[in-house]
Amino acid sequence: MNNVSKIFTIYTLFCMVLFLVAHYVFQVANDVLLFVVLLVPMLWLCRQYNRMQKEKAKVELDKSELEKNYQVLLQENEHLHDLLNSFNETFFSYNVKENKIFITKAIENLFSYDQEDYHQNVRLIETVLKPLEEGTTSFRDQLFVNRKMRNQLIVTDKYNEKRWLEVSTTPLFDGPENIIRVDGMISDITKRKQLEEYLRQMAYYDDLTDLPNRKLIHKHLRKAMARSKRHQHSLSIMFIDLDGFKKVNDTLGHEGGDILLKEVANRLNSCVREEDLTGRLGGDEFMIVFEETSKDEIIGIAERILSVVSAPYTINENEAKVTPSIGISILPDDGEDLETLIQNADKAMYHAKEKGKGTYQFFTSELEDYHSKKVGIFEKFIESVSKIKETYIR
Repeated sequence: MNNVSKIFTIYTLFCMVLFLVAHYVFQVANDVLLFVVLLVPMLWLCRQYNRMQKEKAKVELDKSELEKNYQVLLQENEHLHDLLNSFNETFFSYNVKENKIFITKAIENLFSYDQEDYHQNVRLIETVLKPLEEGTTSFRDQLFVNRKMRNQLIVTDKYNEKRWLEVSTTPLFDGPENIIRVDGMISDITKRKQLEEYLRQMAYYDDLTDLPNRKLIHKHLRKAMARSKRHQHSLSIMFIDLDGFKKVNDTLGHEGGDILLKEVANRLNSCVREEDLTGRLGGDEFMIVFEETSKDEIIGIAERILSVVSAPYTINENEAKVTPSIGISILPDDGEDLETLIQNADKAMYHAKEKGKGTYQFFTSELEDYHSKKVGIFEKFIESVSKIKETYIR
């Protein structure tokens, strides 16, 4: 029964009671009684009905506005959802209180699970974002650091290949340290990392041999010297120049010379330890840096290099041969600073050449005033270091 029916029912009952009371108790005339009984309640009823109609119209209008606003919000929500899903980056929002996560469809480009799988299993995102490298902040730990954070990690993607990802998170609080939600973004930075590595390779490594170039050698030497002085351990520099290389270039061409230099680089690396740095200064000149190595160990390595590098090479079915001349200086006996140490290794190397080539020579005090007629490695190295410094200053 609706409200109007109820009102008419009540009104009918009221009229009957009023009529009986007025007629039998007060003996009011029937026509007057009927007029009063019908008129007064009818006026009140009409007024109530009009009020109800107005309220009903207002409710209908409000309902229409609400439905209209709901449709607008629904369209905006769908638009926002489509917009977020159109980005290559993955966006997510984690509701801490309800332990629910929303994540965009771009996550499917990285891992083999569907978007809905993450909504149904909150811990799944932690599984796929498990870092391959130890010491990297885990995804769950990042969610609760109470501050904005950007973290880079290496993971395995759906093709079982390594990928670099950058995870950015922003927590929202309802108290000093009470996190209620964490919003974030996951970006695939693999190409950027590959480019950085490529540029680093170009900047610090020799194109031909993939050995450290002069810039990286100089950088390594400065750090090695600082470590040596701080911990009071030895630092040794070995300069190597190939005798007979010009003849290889003249007879087999530059291509043959390049092949030989690559092989020399491989042989040098096979003669030293993993912690030693072997670099190419340019042309047929190489440098090896040793830390915490005794003189007897240096002699053993030098003799091994003489034997291994002097062995014949087969280049395009032709036999070629070079011999190394080696100069060695040791910190602190042969110099307290980098330039002196390099200069004295250079002097020792050219003295080895003059002794008959294919040998090694430690720097001694007798070589203090030694001057080679040729432009030595020292001059070339210092010149390149000066150019590096000028580049940084600019």
